[in-house]
Amino acid sequence: MDWKAFRFDPAKPTSLLYSRDSATGRFSLAGAMFTAPKGFSAERLDARAPTSIVRWHRHVNWCIPRRDERQRWTERRDGQRVFGPESPIATRAECDLAGGRFQESVFGWMVHFEFGEHGGWRAQHEHDPGMTGGQMNR
Repeated sequence: MDWKAFRFDPAKPTSLLYSRDSATGRFSLAGAMFTAPKGFSAERLDARAPTSIVRWHRHVNWCIPRRDERQRWTERRDGQRVFGPESPIATRAECDLAGGRFQESVFGWMVHFEFGEHGGWRAQHEHDPGMTGGQMNR
C-alpha cells in the first residue's frame, strides 16, 4: 500500500497545473491540484481542504482504450472523441461496443487551486460544467 496517498502536505501538491499562452505557445504556472484516495469520506476530505471553500470532485464513467491500443486515444466518430473525458460514452455497455475499457472512477478525489488575479490562490469551484454532486461525469 502507498501510504503517501494518505498524507497531506499543502506545500507539496500532487501536481502543478499550467496554461498555454495562445500567442506565444509558452506555458506558465496556473495552479495546483491536491488529491485524496477515492475511499475518503466527506469528513476526511473536509479535514484535508475544507469543503466550505473548495469543491472536491472525481472523474467518473470514462471509456478509455485497451492497454495495448493506446493509439486509439485520438479516435473520433461523428466528430466526437471516442475515448476519455470528452467522449459522450458514459456506460459500460456503450464502452464495450466501442471496444474500450470502462472506468467507473478514473482517479481518486481531487481539488484544484489556481492563481487569482492578484497573485493569491483561489479554489476553483467551477472546474467543469459536467460536475454535479461532487462527481464529474467526464
